[in-house]
Amino acid sequence: IGYYTLATSEVPTIGLPANFGKLPYKAVPAVLVARLAVDKNLRGYGLGPRLLGDAIERASAIGQDIGCRCVAVDAYPSAIDWYKKFGFIMVDDLVPTLSTYKMVLDLRTVTKALFAKRGAA
Repeated sequence: IGYYTLATSEVPTIGLPANFGKLPYKAVPAVLVARLAVDKNLRGYGLGPRLLGDAIERASAIGQDIGCRCVAVDAYPSAIDWYKKFGFIMVDDLVPTLSTYKMVLDLRTVTKALFAKRGAA
């Protein structure tokens, strides 16, 4: 009905949102949501957000284990607004690669939200 894949990656620090702070590196390690899809016949049932949520939660755990700073996606133009709903931010000054745009979600924000969620449960 749907799937996603995760891979390690990096995101150039040039163009990262200001909330990342000033970083002394040319790139930061990232967990890339490399593929995310839901069967066309099952769209509209909330499966995409559930898959993305699971991917982000796993990326957070991976990021803590291997030292990644963000979750990244290479979003098609038609998916940019969808990813923005979940807190992903466009990386400025990057030329699209193969008609996709790099977007990131700071894992510090994700970790805080997950701890708050677990604390409330």
